[in-house]
Amino acid sequence: MGHPGNDCLFRRDYCIAVLIRYIELKFGSRVDVSTEVIVIVDSYMGLTPGQTVLMRLQQITVVLLIALHVSVAQANHPGENIDQYMEGQEKYFQTINLPSAPPFTLKDDAGNTVSLSDFADKVVILNFVFTNCQDVCPLHTAVVADIQKKINMTPMKDNVQFISITTDPKNDSSDVLKKYGQTHKLDPINWKFLTIPEGTPESMTRELSKAYNVRFELVEWGQQMHAAVTHIIDKDGRFAAKFHGLKFGKVNLVLYINGLINNWYAADNHHPKTFWDKFVDFLSFNTD
Repeated sequence: MGHPGNDCLFRRDYCIAVLIRYIELKFGSRVDVSTEVIVIVDSYMGLTPGQTVLMRLQQITVVLLIALHVSVAQANHPGENIDQYMEGQEKYFQTINLPSAPPFTLKDDAGNTVSLSDFADKVVILNFVFTNCQDVCPLHTAVVADIQKKINMTPMKDNVQFISITTDPKNDSSDVLKKYGQTHKLDPINWKFLTIPEGTPESMTRELSKAYNVRFELVEWGQQMHAAVTHIIDKDGRFAAKFHGLKFGKVNLVLYINGLINNWYAADNHHPKTFWDKFVDFLSFNTD
């Protein structure tokens, strides 16, 4: 395969398609799309590391990560066995598969009432945090923000809702919640930070976290002892799974979400194309 050279500057999308095909053929299923692939992408675009348009590289990386994983499984796609498949891929993954997740009705930073049932047509990625947390919460929020960034670069964005719930409603006012999201670069287009409605006991969200089997125990200096868990709630409120801690593969979570969404689409022949369908179309477009 010849080097695309300077033509990349004028036909960047075509070059990306060529690069994806080249990397799949060269590295196969074992490729780890990280710095190595970024350097390859840079070289084929005639750019040196650090000079690439960052946003474009992030998009390429996400597409490659998903494509290379899904292409391996295409002949034996996990489909309804997505949980079993992920259990073999991710040691911090836990299948839950309950008919419904614990419900809630809270309010967002604008004072609007928000219920879990409002997002019955989406996958919900849910976590509990509090803004004054000195250890785990900022790290957990950074992980969620990165996952949102990856998902929002794909068509999955319209099918996923991120929700964070404060366990310290006394101190986490509407302004604090809003600033926290901005500080951590969470995109409000599909992310909400929720707190208790007026007149509700301050312990309400800590009790709710217990219903999700995560305890936030009050300790001194306004801190709380707790674990970091990312909850995945499927369409129609089915409690699908959990990703524990902070060391799980973020790409594995993105792939899991993609698998859940693909299963919806497979059940509805009239539904718009899946992310994988759109990706294949992208690779097959007419280059004349």
